[in-house]
Amino acid sequence: MLKRSSKTFVISTETPTSKNFRVRVSGIDISEYPSNPLLLWMHQRPTKENDFKVLPLGNMEDVELKDGKLYGTPAFDTTDTFAVSIFNKVENGTLRAVSAGLIPLDWALDANGELWLEKSKLKEVSICDIGSDPSALAVKLYDENEELITLSEEYLSKVAQPNPSFTMKKIELSADMLPIIGLAEGATPDQVQEAIKGLVTLSSTQKTTIDTLTAEKTTAEAKVTELTQEKDNLVKLANDQKITALVQGAIDAKKITADLKDNFIKLANADFDGTKAVLDSMKANPSVKTLVEEQKEKAGDEFVKLSWDEMDKAGQLVKLKAEHPEIFFAKYKEKFGKDHKDKK
Repeated sequence: MLKRSSKTFVISTETPTSKNFRVRVSGIDISEYPSNPLLLWMHQRPTKENDFKVLPLGNMEDVELKDGKLYGTPAFDTTDTFAVSIFNKVENGTLRAVSAGLIPLDWALDANGELWLEKSKLKEVSICDIGSDPSALAVKLYDENEELITLSEEYLSKVAQPNPSFTMKKIELSADMLPIIGLAEGATPDQVQEAIKGLVTLSSTQKTTIDTLTAEKTTAEAKVTELTQEKDNLVKLANDQKITALVQGAIDAKKITADLKDNFIKLANADFDGTKAVLDSMKANPSVKTLVEEQKEKAGDEFVKLSWDEMDKAGQLVKLKAEHPEIFFAKYKEKFGKDHKDKK
């Protein structure tokens, strides 16, 4: 049975180790570890040399990358007396350090010349007495044969050599190049480095500004397109209303009949001024009411020409009074010298 510790350990951070290299925590591959989550003592495994006396202590559970650190909680084998003794020392605080057993996959030097284990694979985790960095963490590395690597100066200098993934180059500038980066002759290497950093920062800032302006330009162009479409729609609406008013006016004036409306609208869409000129030149057809009024006026003119006696003889006085009372009353007064009794 496994007895889970009440303490969660920080397995790895990016703090420099005692061997002056850092482990990139985000580059630790933990995907295979849960299938065989070995928890060892001081990275020791059963061998002929130790007569199989130091066996695995148990498992490291809930291993996870969080906030730039690698965490885990140890669980100890209660059937192993030594494992139980280590459990007790962990719980009472005597043992406080764990060590990550990593298989290195990729090394790199950063801009400051620091060595980083950029990519690695978690092989095992060990309880240990003294860690190799200020965060009480130890790091042990395994080679391709799963043998522990001795972290000698020779080994570290070898992996620290420039490689295709990260190459540091020495930059030398001639005196006539210094003014270009804003420096005078005799500038120190540190000043040159700072000037170059400033140029890189400026380039990055300008790129951000250009990207922002490009995005704003794209947004403005989209807005112009939208406003242009709105304007075109309004112009078309106004034009349609003008054409409809022109043709409807011609219909109302009896210049054309309603069944010709669509035809004249098409003509006006093709040539508004020409269609308007044609409709303006057309004579309006009078309404029935207008025709009746015109007929009455003509009839009235005929009555004006006749005398009272002539109309009396022709029996037209009753009609005259009914249709043209003003003419009737005028002729009555002309005949009898006084107003008719029905005139108001």
